[in-house]
Amino acid sequence: MHDRHRGRGDGERRARGRPGPGLRLGTRGSRLALTQSEQVARALEGAGGPPVSMVTVRTRGDGNRTPLRDLGGVGVFAARLRLALLDGEVDLAVHSCKDLPSAPAEGLEIICMPAREDARDALCARDGLSLEELPHGARVGTGSPRRAAQLLALRGDLEVVDLRGNVPTRLARVRGMTGALGVGRDEPVAPAVRDAEGDLDAVVLAMAGLERLGLGHCATQVLDPGGMLPAPAQGALALEARAGARQDCPALGHAAARLEDAATRLAVTAERALMASLGAGCAAPLGAWARVVEVDAEPAPGGAGSTGAAGRALELRALVCAPDGRRRVACTERAALGPACPPGGAGTVPASGPDLAAAQELGARAAAALLEDGAGRLVDLRAGRPERRG
Repeated sequence: MHDRHRGRGDGERRARGRPGPGLRLGTRGSRLALTQSEQVARALEGAGGPPVSMVTVRTRGDGNRTPLRDLGGVGVFAARLRLALLDGEVDLAVHSCKDLPSAPAEGLEIICMPAREDARDALCARDGLSLEELPHGARVGTGSPRRAAQLLALRGDLEVVDLRGNVPTRLARVRGMTGALGVGRDEPVAPAVRDAEGDLDAVVLAMAGLERLGLGHCATQVLDPGGMLPAPAQGALALEARAGARQDCPALGHAAARLEDAATRLAVTAERALMASLGAGCAAPLGAWARVVEVDAEPAPGGAGSTGAAGRALELRALVCAPDGRRRVACTERAALGPACPPGGAGTVPASGPDLAAAQELGARAAAALLEDGAGRLVDLRAGRPERRG
C-alpha cells in the first residue's frame, strides 16, 4: 500500500509544516493510541526534544465494525495519520509498527524506533484459565487470521469468533472480565448490537498493548512464540515525520537519536522485509519474530581451539499457516551482524548500514524459503489488500 499525497509539492508541504518551537503529534483517539503516543511524546521531551502537544486524528477504521481484512487491512489506521503529516496538520505520528504498510510513504521517514515491548500474544480468559484449561468448544475471540490459524493448530476444538474494537472493548467480551476488572467500552469504535458483554470464554491480544494500558494483569497466559508466533513488528512503535524534519529541528533529531534502539530497528527491518517480499496482506496468516542473538565461535578444523571470537547474528523465525491451522510452512534463518555497539544508555549507537542491509536480506531470504516450501500454495498471501481503483 503506497501512501502518496497528490496536489502539493514537497517544498510547499515542508514550508507549511516546518517544525517550530513546539511539535504537534497526531494520534488516533483510542485509549491505546493515546497512551502510547503520550508515552513517546514525554520520552522525546525527556530526551531534550521540543515540547510536544497531542492532536487527535480520526481515521477510517475508527467507528467502523467491519472486519479489518474487509476495510483494507490495518494500514487503514496509518493512512489518515500519514496524510495529516504530509498536509502539515501535525508534525509527528506514532504508529504501532505492525499497523504500517510494508511500503514506505513518499515524503515521510521513520525517525525513531524505541526499544520494543513484549512481542508475544496473550490469552485473556475467564476464571484465570490457560489455553490448555479452556473447556472443549470454548469461544475465543480474535480479529487476526494469524492468531485464529495458530489457535486452531493448538486446539482444533475451539470456536474462533471474529472480533473488532479497542482493547477494553475486546476484554469486555470475556465472561466476568468487566465486573471483576472495571474494564468498559472504549470509543471511538462504534458499538454493535451483536457484541454482547461476556459472550466469550477468552480473547487473544498483544501483550505489549495490555502492558501499555496498565492491563497486563488481564493476561491469564502469555503465549510462547513456539506455538503462537507474533505478527511482524508486533510490540514495536515507530515515530514518523516528514522527510528532513530532523534537519529542520535539530533538537528533535537529537532526541530521536537518543530514543532509537538498534536491536529493535534490525528486528523490525527483517520482519517487514519478509512481509514485503511475500507481498503479504493483512489477512495472511503470517507470523514472524526476529531477535539479535549471540553466536559461538566456529570450532577450528581438527578441534584445535576456535576460528575466532564469538559474534552476533539476527535470527528470524517465520511461518505461514492454512486458515484452519492444519498445515503450516515454517523456517528459521540467520544473518551475521557486525560487532556489538558499545553500551549506550542515553545516545545509543544506531544500527549500521551493513547490519540494516543484512536484516533486509534476511527477510527476503526467509520469504524465499517459505515460498519454496509451498507457502504460496497454502494460503492467499495477498488476502485483505484493498482493491486498486483506476
